[in-house]
Amino acid sequence: MPLSLFLTLFTTVRYSLSSNLHIHSFLSPVLLVVEDAATGDLIEQELLEKFDFVDDGYRHTDYINVPGLSGFRFVKKGRFARKSELAHQLIHRRGNTFVRILRDLDRKFALFYVENRNAAKGGDGR
Repeated sequence: MPLSLFLTLFTTVRYSLSSNLHIHSFLSPVLLVVEDAATGDLIEQELLEKFDFVDDGYRHTDYINVPGLSGFRFVKKGRFARKSELAHQLIHRRGNTFVRILRDLDRKFALFYVENRNAAKGGDGR
């Protein structure tokens, strides 16, 4: 009897790899800012344990000119250095959304919520 693994493959959008989450002019990610580090930790834990998100590693995420992040403190960078930080990326098991969690030096929490249009529209993005 053959072993069945019941794998579901889905296509993710290319900008899930981009450091600029505002790269698509018509799709702006939803931004949730939480000042309390403990609340941010709880949200991240709940996404993983109760809401079917899985760890997708860390991605560089640009923080320059992002509305809502003006009060965040990041490591000082040189004049010509890349203005980005590593953010924890979680992707939903169904592939219909991903989130990035960016934290500053004070452990403030910024969650970017991005919908996968390809999955939401039936796989072809239309």
